[in-house]
Amino acid sequence: MGGALITEILETGKEKLEGVKRLILQPNLAANNIRRWMLENEWQLIHENILCEDNKSYEVLVAEKGNPYLPYTDEKKEILLGPYLLQEKNEIFQHKWLQEIQQWEKILQHLKSSEENEANRRKQNELLEKIDMVKEALS
Repeated sequence: MGGALITEILETGKEKLEGVKRLILQPNLAANNIRRWMLENEWQLIHENILCEDNKSYEVLVAEKGNPYLPYTDEKKEILLGPYLLQEKNEIFQHKWLQEIQQWEKILQHLKSSEENEANRRKQNELLEKIDMVKEALS
């Protein structure tokens, strides 16, 4: 399951989370969606891990009810990359984000060769910002 679907399930079933002390979630992509949902719903990210299996990386997010802003010092960057993962920057983390940059650069090339319009320019700027942010984090 991806982060978007997991957050949709969490949002739809919020009432079922009453009394739940800990969430352990493992999206196969878009963990940033879950981190954003946690911020908006007062779940504090307390631990993260990243692992690789069959050449695919998976992030594991652990959260408890609490101050959702506590682990963040640069919210925009850390929502994308993970505040704990960003501190560690292990080999799997680096590999994952280098692959993401390659994908984003391919998409960027397609956007540059397609019709120019406001939506296209917005998407290009968003991708360029993400690429710069990740490159800076990896350096």
